[in-house]
Amino acid sequence: MSTEALVHIRIQVEPIDVAAEYAAVASPESGGRCLFTGCVRPEENGRRITHLQYEHYPGMAERELGRLAEEACRLWGLTALRLVHRVGPVAVGEESVVIVTAAGHREPALAAARFMIEELKRRVPIWKEPPAGR
Repeated sequence: MSTEALVHIRIQVEPIDVAAEYAAVASPESGGRCLFTGCVRPEENGRRITHLQYEHYPGMAERELGRLAEEACRLWGLTALRLVHRVGPVAVGEESVVIVTAAGHREPALAAARFMIEELKRRVPIWKEPPAGR
């Protein structure tokens, strides 16, 4: 098994191709693969919405995502990690974030995916705002 995980981090405006992100981690060494997607719900702070607006601090957000990925790879011995986050308007039902982790076994892949989403929300300068209005 390789000692270097294949890591891919991206922030983009376009919709995320979930199947392509998942397929990109496939390898014989990756017996455990975990796919997490976060999508926009139709309600935010008690009111109905059609979309959320995601903003980020360019440069800083990517650097912090890279640090998180390095930490996850080190802690759980991942073979691959992919994280794609959207910015701009994201409609209800669309993915705002996709995280795919791969490891030799399921437990490290699951733990790393949970770590990535929890720490992303805590440490990375990406925030969401509901549309103005009602």
